[in-house]
Amino acid sequence: MQDKLDSARSLVRQGKYKKALQLLKKYQQKNPHPCYQSLVLEAQCLTHQASFQLGYLKFQQALQLTKAALEQKYCLEQMAANAKLMGKPEDALDCLKRSLQLDGSPESAGQRFALLQLAMAQNDTATVQEFAPPLLGLSQYHLTATLLLAQAASHSGDGQQALGYLQQLTRDIVAGTRFKASAVEIQQVINVCQQLLPESQAKALQQALTPSDANPATATLNPLNVNADKLASSVPNTAHQVEVLGNNPAAQSILTELVAELQHRGAELHPDLQLIVDGGNLSVRLKNASELAGQCMAIPFTAMPIASDYQFSVDKHLNLQMQPRTKMLNPSAVRVMQLLVALYNTCHKLKDWRDSYPLFALAGHKAVFHKLVSARSDQDKFQHYYADTQAELDNKVLLESFFASRVLGVAAQQISQWTGNPCDTEQRVFIPIAELTNHQTGAPRFQFNSHKRLFSSHYPAGPAGREVFAQYNLDDPVLSVLLYGFVDTSANWLYSIPLHFTSQSGLSISLANELQVADAAKLPAQLADLAEFLPGVVKRTDQHLYLSKLVIPDASRTDTLKRSIAASLKVVDIDGRFNDPAMLATEVRQIEQQIIKANLAYWRELSNLLSEHTDSIAADTFEMLNSLCQFCITHIRAYKSQC
Repeated sequence: MQDKLDSARSLVRQGKYKKALQLLKKYQQKNPHPCYQSLVLEAQCLTHQASFQLGYLKFQQALQLTKAALEQKYCLEQMAANAKLMGKPEDALDCLKRSLQLDGSPESAGQRFALLQLAMAQNDTATVQEFAPPLLGLSQYHLTATLLLAQAASHSGDGQQALGYLQQLTRDIVAGTRFKASAVEIQQVINVCQQLLPESQAKALQQALTPSDANPATATLNPLNVNADKLASSVPNTAHQVEVLGNNPAAQSILTELVAELQHRGAELHPDLQLIVDGGNLSVRLKNASELAGQCMAIPFTAMPIASDYQFSVDKHLNLQMQPRTKMLNPSAVRVMQLLVALYNTCHKLKDWRDSYPLFALAGHKAVFHKLVSARSDQDKFQHYYADTQAELDNKVLLESFFASRVLGVAAQQISQWTGNPCDTEQRVFIPIAELTNHQTGAPRFQFNSHKRLFSSHYPAGPAGREVFAQYNLDDPVLSVLLYGFVDTSANWLYSIPLHFTSQSGLSISLANELQVADAAKLPAQLADLAEFLPGVVKRTDQHLYLSKLVIPDASRTDTLKRSIAASLKVVDIDGRFNDPAMLATEVRQIEQQIIKANLAYWRELSNLLSEHTDSIAADTFEMLNSLCQFCITHIRAYKSQC
């Protein structure tokens, strides 16, 4: 029977949890009294399948079957992790305390700190005061443990003890004997002093920490009102170290701190993950080969800054400035936002965006600009990006376009559910680290897990050292230019330009190109494969028909556009005219021809207009837009040839 356990263990290592559970079930049928090993394997499978309650119970049963301290400790730590995921912090605290009673040595410092994080989140200052002192002798934890103790003392009403902790910490930092504090860590100490101490005492400690010849770069790290949750997240990383490689030491240092902060917030980062810095360019790689696809990273919502929580501005050197607002939807992500701003500035992201974004590069070329954005029915949101000269570009427009290329829209209801704060509008959310993943059509898409409150990216099987890509959205090459500033010629579809025309049967048709897709769950089986191509909105009033979008697919799917048009006509056939199959076929064919003709004419006109400005438009922008035009013309011609 040991063979079955060994096989199950091998399946668990491969991530094949469903098969492992099936094998364990057979094992248990022949062994009515389960052993420690089988229960642990079952618990691991259940936990990985998000059955946290069952996983907790199986680990609990395994705990009762062993007297080995290391095995008991393992079970208790896994029970704590599951309890936390179930939203039962008290149970998690109890398990971690029991684990530390088994082994309170320095080797358990990571578990001790996890206990402190939970305790501070529950305002359990007594637990912090009891369990934090053993961390004071460890350089990796000394700073944050001292800050936690100061915070706990203050919350307990002992201001003098809080002052003592902060004075000792200041002496340690100035002496530099116990550990070397970074600029970010010094700022954290100053923040806590300002929060807990009277103004005169806080000022005295701040002067000791920031002598007059201090590096002015620290001024970009805004003083923040740090609460216990933020404080508990600021300890150096105890998870596996993600490799940060490259030729920009300042950016690499910030990225390393950002990774540590995310991991302490609960981020799941693949152990083979590599973050590459090449000057100001950033990318994501996996250092080892893999035969299977998998999760590259998962970022918890608590670590995802919401744009509306901050007031942004731009200084004269095109550095981004940020200040948290008084009322915030997600205050736990302040430090993440702070590090993101520092990373953007170190890599000169705003300046590079201003110099390279194609709509800014078209300053002074009004005809080309307006022709390009007219390809979108939402062109109004791009019109104010135009300026006669680059010097006239507005910083508000710079920030708006820069953030639009980096954030993800999250529904108001989701934000309210996750934060517990009222929210009535969609919010733009930053996805730290994941946003470094470059786009490639056909790559795995980003995913939201509402249950776990995680945003994840994934990778396919591939060789060692490969770059990891993600497909940002279902965007055609036009949108990739307008939103992200690059042309994606690997896309295999193209949204039709906005059109108004009359069909053969007399329908006045308005065709937009909104991004809303049809609800796949409501589509009949015969249309299920068209979910990404069908318009999300189809309305008909008398002789007027509105279609929110239609897509020109590649030449291999010649029936897709026809079927999309036919389905749209049928769903709002209020007068029954399309009950006649011959009439429907004629109408579909004529509408398709008008769409193809108008789109081909548009891209030829833009190409001709562009050619008139070969010498006056920046070479990179001209090449990008010319490539866009030629791709679209070739795409439409190929489709037309198969109709």
